[in-house]
Amino acid sequence: MVLSGLKKYPVELSAIVSVADDGGSTGRLRSQLGVLPQGDARECLLALGNCEPWLEELLAYRFEAGDLKGHAVGNLLLAALEKASGSFAEGSQRLGKILQASGQVIPVSEDAMTLQIELSNGKILIGETNLDFSEEIHQFGMKDISLSAPVQACQPALQAIAQADLIVLGPGDVYGSVLPIFLAEGIVEAIKKANAKVLMVCNPTNRKGQTSNFDLAAYVELFEKRLGSGRINYVIYNNAPIPEFLVKELEAKEGEGCVVGFDQAKKLAEGLQIIQAPILREEKIVFSKDDAIAATRAFIQFDGDKLAKVVMEILEK
Repeated sequence: MVLSGLKKYPVELSAIVSVADDGGSTGRLRSQLGVLPQGDARECLLALGNCEPWLEELLAYRFEAGDLKGHAVGNLLLAALEKASGSFAEGSQRLGKILQASGQVIPVSEDAMTLQIELSNGKILIGETNLDFSEEIHQFGMKDISLSAPVQACQPALQAIAQADLIVLGPGDVYGSVLPIFLAEGIVEAIKKANAKVLMVCNPTNRKGQTSNFDLAAYVELFEKRLGSGRINYVIYNNAPIPEFLVKELEAKEGEGCVVGFDQAKKLAEGLQIIQAPILREEKIVFSKDDAIAATRAFIQFDGDKLAKVVMEILEK
């Protein structure tokens, strides 16, 4: 959502993506071909793309039957490009050229990342896909995530952070896509040393067992646990009301406390600026019936253009 709006402005964009995904189409290709996960990179490349609409539709298309059922064409193409070039980063760059992308997509590491998920009862689950399907997470709740083995951040990711004017954290799947990036060795240190301002986009909704009953302050605390207090300079918070019928549908899926609130009485880090704006899309997002993890995806999302406008106002301060 951030990239789709920002690509319309005269800025140089670099998207650093996690390579910890092991579910759905991405997970199958990862286990069968030994490639890095494509899902997050594919979505970012499509968001940055300036290609013909039919090409974007083609890469987002998921097969409905046969051995390829559930696979997105873009995932298959990225896997092939990685194999052909010998590098996920190079494969991503080549797909970016095909899509005429207004920016680059960089894997946080060229090493395979495997998540360890620690529950509040002390149990450890192995694999990111547990975030989508584990009833134990719903029952006991999350404590933290780590990696089963350390991985080194790749140099292009570290270089992009060092050269940035603004670092945007989120929005997105907190434990599945955003926080895993901080687990690659060198990333947190690079963000701490960077001259860039740091902006966090607060999710509008919570996930059961992962961020149940989180408000804005809880999200800030979660990120500051990694980056240290005071490193986040701005937070964008959606203040547009979510339609009641969508809230009820969300509560049926994620339980009570699924809408992220903002208690202005809670103390945050000194100097942290909270920017409130109506930045949600007005319609429900509908996913392909052939998407194996469609039921886990957020159907309430930001409007990329509205969000980008606020981000640019911050960048120009």
